[in-house]
Amino acid sequence: MGDQKHGNQQAAQRVADVEREDGALRNTLSNMFSSTLPVVPLATALEPVARVLPKLHASGATAKQAIRKARQVQRKTHAHMTVDECASVVLYTMEDVERHEESLYFVMNSAL
Repeated sequence: MGDQKHGNQQAAQRVADVEREDGALRNTLSNMFSSTLPVVPLATALEPVARVLPKLHASGATAKQAIRKARQVQRKTHAHMTVDECASVVLYTMEDVERHEESLYFVMNSAL
């Protein structure tokens, strides 16, 4: 029962994020990055992020949890993504239950 209540609170919090939207039209993410930009390993990509969100350091528990989950997803779905690519999606969707505003998706969406 407690887990369901917590899950409902998390869902409500994510919906409430809509209040932060300003309604402005934006370009798609595909226009933000050069197609020749190299895809770097997850650990490298997390270095600058970890300066702002220390919980996301590549050697930390959160990143390791995301990698474990990514491997599970790959086994179940036969995803055509590397473990690092899959783990980056997992990290983006993970909720920081202690401090919602320190969730990667929250910080990235706020920056965009």
